Amino acid sequence: MNKKIKNTLRINDLTVFNDYFEKNACKKGRIIVPDKDNIPAYLKHLGSNNTWLTILLPESKEQAQIIKKQFPQAKSLLDIASEFPNTLSKELVWKIPLSFLLIIGVLLLYYRSLSLALLATVPFLSGIGLFVVSAILFKFNITFISIVGALMVYGFSIDYGIFSTDANSTQKHIWSSLLCAALTTICGFAPLLFAQHPVLVQLGQVLFTGIIGTFIGAFWGIPFVKQVIKKKGQHAK
Repeated sequence: MNKKIKNTLRINDLTVFNDYFEKNACKKGRIIVPDKDNIPAYLKHLGSNNTWLTILLPESKEQAQIIKKQFPQAKSLLDIASEFPNTLSKELVWKIPLSFLLIIGVLLLYYRSLSLALLATVPFLSGIGLFVVSAILFKFNITFISIVGALMVYGFSIDYGIFSTDANSTQKHIWSSLLCAALTTICGFAPLLFAQHPVLVQLGQVLFTGIIGTFIGAFWGIPFVKQVIKKKGQHAK
């Protein structure tokens, strides 16, 4: 087992962990219990009060089942890696709707009007719309990170939506401020698109396209909807 793992390590990694492999030449089925009085510094964070983190490294599904029967608390690297997104997904199921309701509630308190409160959400709709179109065209991977990014876009979009809803065509400083804010935010998240880690890339895809769409909704979408509402009001009179 150790030999197989060692063969997959790079030179730098092998230099760091070589002491561990030399002192723990494990055989199949053997569970290594570190000696608390003589434990290397790089392993100390894995134990506390004589309780140690156990990681399962099976060579096959059959071996994994055997070890799990003998040691139910053992976890494979795949189990550990999937535990975080699974937990986060369960949390997001109720936290995202709660965030939407709280923000709509604040907008209703501020505007005292359902139509104006919904108008302020137009940038979010255009931001998510642009991301969905980009995801289809460029075949983005949609994961729980994409949902987290969409929630961040929602926060940005409401800021833009409020300023755009309250502004009028004569207040040029507000529009220039929105443009500057959007450009700096877009430039800040653009480097994530070129990251090596897929999680950062997925987050960058949502934020980059979402904020561009948010700005489009704030700069053109809300004024357009205002004009439509105004014309309908005039015709009604």
